[in-house]
Amino acid sequence: MFPITDSVLRRLLWIDATFCMGIGVSHLCFAKKLSVAIGLPEVLLQVAAVVISGAALFAVWLASRKKVPALGVRLLAGSAFLWVGASLWLALASGARLTEPGFGWTLAQAALIGLLAGLQWMGARPHANGACTSRATCQRCGLGLHVPFTRT
Repeated sequence: MFPITDSVLRRLLWIDATFCMGIGVSHLCFAKKLSVAIGLPEVLLQVAAVVISGAALFAVWLASRKKVPALGVRLLAGSAFLWVGASLWLALASGARLTEPGFGWTLAQAALIGLLAGLQWMGARPHANGACTSRATCQRCGLGLHVPFTRT
């Protein structure tokens, strides 16, 4: 397993924000056409656009902090995992009448969001980059008296 440093985590957040904002804007601007192409109601695409645009703005805020707040990244990643679950449910179990491209798109965006969320979660773990030392304050999470992180 490779370490996810603060700079890598920051890049992941910028990638996530860019992807989410692109999806949000496209779902808002082209909801009618996408509704036909994907097979989902126009209003669902618009609501999804608002939600995912909010996540994009939160990712931008996290990435722009001097120190990336681990709790915020965990919150973002956790909500992304919920999005992935909802996407999988929509594609596989909801009975929605997705078109073939809509089915593929729903699974592809779920996979990408899940990958980004997993990497962000790993990068936001306390001690993920070995920053903690015994009897000191962790540079990452701000807590004290941690056992040093060891890789196995």
